[in-house]
Amino acid sequence: AVGPQTIFLASYRVEYLHRLIPLADISGWVRNGAFVVAMGICTAANAYHERGGRRGVAIWFAAAIALRGIWNGDVTTTLMDVMFAVASVLVAAIAVYTVISKEREIDKGGDRWVSGN
Repeated sequence: AVGPQTIFLASYRVEYLHRLIPLADISGWVRNGAFVVAMGICTAANAYHERGGRRGVAIWFAAAIALRGIWNGDVTTTLMDVMFAVASVLVAAIAVYTVISKEREIDKGGDRWVSGN
């Protein structure tokens, strides 16, 4: 019988659902939070670079890490969760660095992007 707690019970039995809704698995929540933050930062950096006429690639790296972290197979250890979280944060930090370095270049007299055209 399907009831209101079916999704929670299924998340413990089905590995894919457990990766999405880790319930009592704290390292899973940290990993998923890092994925969300990294994807948000990399999406903003991607938009920034695309407005400047360049390709933003950080979002693809963040998405690949997140997908690999969710479909990690049967290996669900705390160490793997921490490694995926650190990799996501590292990609986000690199994305922020590229935006900041481009802004510093513009401040020093580099090309100014034309918006709206």
